[in-house]
Amino acid sequence: GEEVERLRGRYFGEGRIEPSEIAALGESEIPDDLWALVLECGLRRDIVAQAVANLEFSLLAGHVHSLAQTFHKLYHAHPVLPEENESLRRLRRAVFTLFVDEMAVLLEDLLGIPVPAEM
Repeated sequence: GEEVERLRGRYFGEGRIEPSEIAALGESEIPDDLWALVLECGLRRDIVAQAVANLEFSLLAGHVHSLAQTFHKLYHAHPVLPEENESLRRLRRAVFTLFVDEMAVLLEDLLGIPVPAEM
């Protein structure tokens, strides 16, 4: 809802990647650990289907927890602000923006858990 849109407008550190910046990513090579986060973000449909089919909604909570742990490790291993290489910084912002958007959907829309404005 409205709160999710507000959350999508904020981001940690340098800021969200803008659609106009996506093309600049070009042929950027994505490190395996960042790819792992991207792929894990893409599991929502499968996790929800499995949770519904088995009436085991803890699977969705477990997925959220796993995503948060993966992000936490990556954010410390791949900081955005101190990175001097602009294209690498942009790539990290793109992956972390994907994560923020995915968590807003999972928490707010699917689980009904309000996301704090600041962490």
